[in-house]
Amino acid sequence: MGNNKNLIKTVFLILFLLNLKFSFAQIRAIEEALILKDYATAIRLADLYLNKDSSEEDKALFLLGEAYIGNGSLVKARETFRSLYKKYPSSLYTPKAILRIADSFYLEGNYSQAKKIYNYFLNKYPESKLLSYAYLHLIYCEEKLGNWDLKKKYMKILEERYSDSIEASKLAELKRRGFKFIVQIGAFTERKNALNLVNSLKRKGFSAYIDEEKENGKIFYKVRAGEFLKRKEAQNLVEVLLDKGFPAQIFP
Repeated sequence: MGNNKNLIKTVFLILFLLNLKFSFAQIRAIEEALILKDYATAIRLADLYLNKDSSEEDKALFLLGEAYIGNGSLVKARETFRSLYKKYPSSLYTPKAILRIADSFYLEGNYSQAKKIYNYFLNKYPESKLLSYAYLHLIYCEEKLGNWDLKKKYMKILEERYSDSIEASKLAELKRRGFKFIVQIGAFTERKNALNLVNSLKRKGFSAYIDEEKENGKIFYKVRAGEFLKRKEAQNLVEVLLDKGFPAQIFP
């Protein structure tokens, strides 16, 4: 697999150096690098393409932004998507670029800014086929922010208007997660291990319990210690647990 990957990278670079006549071949090379998750090569090829006169600069900018997101360069990704938005406001890739700007803020944990841009997208492109994507990610933002009424509102919209969408398939999991923050200390495939942790927590004075959940056909026993409406309250418990040596985290 490693040799094949190196061979593909070499071929793509040769294609660029030969200055192929057809733009689609160069774009395809960038796409293949993204498929391989070889983001460094995708960035290098996209930069080479954009430094020349090209007929698909908007697509190349979008792919470059995707590569930056892939390697975790979220600020550069935003700069690239914004460049696409400003230079090609009517491009088919511009709506996707706006959503990816929002995604980059979400990945940074800036949920308020992310939701602002998702809402901007909804207002700007009311007929877009990507509305279900925007609503789903608004739900994720409201979960993180603890805005449970808004989570319910957007879930209802997703269920009623976009029931046939891929995003609507996430509703069952969203409903199961409920409308609260949960502090989780561990997840195990064997119940006895979960019980051992629960007993350790109880000896330290924590009120712990086990939630049994099925994921990808496999049962997990999740040890939890608290349910809260506000993230700050959950964070307070996490800090106490960490101080006692328990690796706690907040969900969602």
